[in-house]
Amino acid sequence: MISSNASKSSVLAEATAANFTFIGFKGNQTDIQTEGASTIQHDNDLLRLTNRKQNVTGTAFYRKPIRLRDLTNSSDIKVCSFSTSFVFVILPSSPGNGGFGFTFTLSPTPNRPGAESAQYLGLLNRTNNGNPSNHVFAVEFDTVQGFKDGADRRGNHIGLNFNNLSSDVQEPLIYYDTEDRKEDFQLESGEPIRVLVDYDGSSETLNVTIYPTRLEFKPTKPLISRRVSELSEIVKDEMYVGFTAATGKDQSSAHYVMGWSFSSCGENPMADWLEISRLPPPPRLSNKKENFFLADWVMEFHTNGGILSVVDQKLGSSFNGREAKLALVVGLSCCHQKPKLRPSMRRVLRYLNGEENVPQIDENWGFSDSSRDDHKSNVVGYVSSDRASSSNTFSSFSNVSSSSIVSGR
Repeated sequence: MISSNASKSSVLAEATAANFTFIGFKGNQTDIQTEGASTIQHDNDLLRLTNRKQNVTGTAFYRKPIRLRDLTNSSDIKVCSFSTSFVFVILPSSPGNGGFGFTFTLSPTPNRPGAESAQYLGLLNRTNNGNPSNHVFAVEFDTVQGFKDGADRRGNHIGLNFNNLSSDVQEPLIYYDTEDRKEDFQLESGEPIRVLVDYDGSSETLNVTIYPTRLEFKPTKPLISRRVSELSEIVKDEMYVGFTAATGKDQSSAHYVMGWSFSSCGENPMADWLEISRLPPPPRLSNKKENFFLADWVMEFHTNGGILSVVDQKLGSSFNGREAKLALVVGLSCCHQKPKLRPSMRRVLRYLNGEENVPQIDENWGFSDSSRDDHKSNVVGYVSSDRASSSNTFSSFSNVSSSSIVSGR
């Protein structure tokens, strides 16, 4: 007769502690199981989770099951410590029309049959959402309103999901700079973004750190640091690790993973082997000349609370965020579709010198293409969509510092 412990060991014969790193995904088709819109692209070695078609889902999982239970103590079987790092890029179909997001997932299966698109992120569906039998844990990267139209905060946040897509823990997207100040940025900026997820089995603490790869430092403070005892009820002895993603109706983005490392149940799982410099180049939007107004683009970020994301990425964090934000908001006020409502130069100087507050600017300010009734508004300027989302956005202006903008030249 086989003892229960021996039987469990037999069941886990194929599920082992994991330690893998993908610097790009060339030649790794046999290691990654993709379904739906997901594929490994041969032309750029990237893992594409979805294209920009509407209402599609995609999944990509490490093909082998992974042991995520520590069986050394039969009286207290805990979830193993594990760590993962990956770099992703999201390219919206057009400014303001991206969606819906993606997840890093622990799943009992290497696919998500029956999962729906849009707010279900290719992970669950309206029938099984919230069911304890799902045995699913996900770190959610949400770019739209979120689940249940208002239960979640506005898009551009990270959530921790346990068997459902109504996030138990949720934080707006920021990182902490070297002086411990909060800096916001956008998931759909088109720039490479790095994620570190570390779980400590002994304390049941999960840390999630996220930041743009253009930074020359790794934030020392995670965005999320929580005790997640719920994992012990969700994680089975063996699980699959991977990603799910989805687009929606009239809101779609291409979701890419540039590189991925994972480690579990080892001697040193809290480690990261993902070398950013060795990753393949990030994806770019097509060369189709789908033009849009520069002011519309800046206004979109301002409305979402992330106007500093339009600052030239070559500056990194080497600029005064308050002054840059002021200059950008003043610039928007000067772009009103009705010339008579634009501030005079005298008033602009008062704004920049802090002598007068800039009027509140919202989405009804009149920047949308359809609202323009005067061809003279075209002076705002066109920027092709591939330039606006590339890592060299507005690099031609990088020699103008934020202080020179505010102080005058």
